[in-house]
Amino acid sequence: MKEGLKPKKKTGPTEEELEELRESNYNIQKLLFAEPSGVIKDIKRYREMARSYMSKTHFAESYYFTGYLYSILGSNEKAVFYFNRAKKITHDNNLLHRIYVSIGVSYRQSGEYTKAIQSYTSALNTGSNEHSDAVYNNMAVIYYHLKEHDLAILYFSKAFEIYNLRDDLTNSLGILNNIGKILTIQKRYNEAFEKIKKAKEYALKNNVVMQIVVSDFNLGNLYYELGDYDQSQKMLEVAYQLCKIQQNKNQLYPISLLMAMVLEKLENYEMAKIYYEESLVLAMELSHKEYLDTLKKIHLFYELHGDYTAAYSYLKLLKEKSKIKMGDNKVKDLLKARFYFENKEKELKLEKFQKVNTINQILRKKEIQFQSKNYKLQKAVKDLSEGQLLRSQMNPHFIYNTLNSISALIKSKENKKANKYLLLFSKLMRNIYDLSSKEQITLFDELCVVKHYLEMELLRFGNSFLFHISISPDINTKQILLPPMVLQPIAENAVKHGFFQLDKSIRGCLSIIITNDVYTSKKVRVIKVEFVDNGVGLQDSKSFLKTTNFESALWITKRRLKYFNKSLTLENCLTYEPVLPHGSKFVLYIQKKGRESIPSS
Repeated sequence: MKEGLKPKKKTGPTEEELEELRESNYNIQKLLFAEPSGVIKDIKRYREMARSYMSKTHFAESYYFTGYLYSILGSNEKAVFYFNRAKKITHDNNLLHRIYVSIGVSYRQSGEYTKAIQSYTSALNTGSNEHSDAVYNNMAVIYYHLKEHDLAILYFSKAFEIYNLRDDLTNSLGILNNIGKILTIQKRYNEAFEKIKKAKEYALKNNVVMQIVVSDFNLGNLYYELGDYDQSQKMLEVAYQLCKIQQNKNQLYPISLLMAMVLEKLENYEMAKIYYEESLVLAMELSHKEYLDTLKKIHLFYELHGDYTAAYSYLKLLKEKSKIKMGDNKVKDLLKARFYFENKEKELKLEKFQKVNTINQILRKKEIQFQSKNYKLQKAVKDLSEGQLLRSQMNPHFIYNTLNSISALIKSKENKKANKYLLLFSKLMRNIYDLSSKEQITLFDELCVVKHYLEMELLRFGNSFLFHISISPDINTKQILLPPMVLQPIAENAVKHGFFQLDKSIRGCLSIIITNDVYTSKKVRVIKVEFVDNGVGLQDSKSFLKTTNFESALWITKRRLKYFNKSLTLENCLTYEPVLPHGSKFVLYIQKKGRESIPSS
């Protein structure tokens, strides 16, 4: 170096240093989503590197990453602090836009909605269009929480335009459903119905399952607001079954809670209890606020319907979980409530006892009549079980258990329930008697037997499980032929072996799905019948269908299918696979023949 000359002052990073900074930036972004707890050291290293290489943009971004990390960890105050530090340094409009958006998210998460709106507005004023769809969506959510519904619809509509231009179907459908939900709150029911129906149509067309669930839930809520509780229940049942299959607890919670409220309106109090209890378990796993809200609803439900002991226990639990400091007055209030509930229950029990005494003679006469009917029914069942029932493979233990259940209902003077039980049982026996002597029956008749059987078991086991039968619209069940009693043993297996040993906190769910299919290895057109349940599953799933030394109902069903499906192999007429985390899936293939005209493949 010549004497008197000074080295040039560095003004920014070299290309090599810039590449190093970009690589570090990229790695930090990956770690923020994969391992946020361990990324702080990498961010500090990145900041020192940016300082050393004199890159103001990357230096500002290092503070942005620190704020983003604290936002992920739930420390919104620290997040805002570091976002503001990044904001003071940067002159990059895109980064500034992201900073304002992230500050808005932090304020929204901490409930400071006014500051959040200001930050989102500043983000839009930076001139950058990056993430503007998310900005509009977040602003709409805030205005929804503030109950400024017209503004919420306005910003949802702005976000929808951007998502629609980008062909972002999932977010577009979500916004249509959100607008429909707000219109329902505003009692603009016709507009709400149009938005939700449109969202459902697109979701069905493109098989976006969770948006189908959300649409059905919103329709169920709309019908609930209109007072059409039957229609509301139908929509919610479809949403509930789909949500169970998808195992989405976040969406299952509001569905279960609304279903409980609908069933309460329909005066089906026993089923309402089941759904209220299920929604409480789901709320416990989601958030403290939702758990408290559900506790309030269950407490009021039991109080309104006279179960004062349960009402008191949930009130006490609500007080404990609310973390309210209980002084002398609070303790006195609880004791008064307990005294009131328990004494009210005693009064109701006394009133019921007096009513029972006044109709005791009528009940005795009814009991004699039922015993006579029971004797005749047992004799009829005995005759059937010695002939046609043996041929149709109907399990005699089921008949024995059914008769015992009827006798128990008679003895406990539950005459209305016993009557219903007898009616269902007689229909089932008549169906079996009529069909068991035939070589082939229609799929329609077979499904009637399955439905009657499952309704019997539902009544017997106190609605401890649900079932749903789904049939592809291109199948005419009255034209498909099959051997009698091949589907019933699979349904019986799900109830007796899948749900019977299931934990009491879990409600059994059986889905029967019937579709057209092509049996690939033989190129034969078949009807595919799937039985999917969430029971305990089979311990030895690999060997059960290969067993040859025990004539179980499943083994017999498989042998009968072999001879009916002459074009198919024995091993694949009836298959099994476990469903995780627990459950079973049986698949039956029934070759199309007989009444339906089938073109050759």
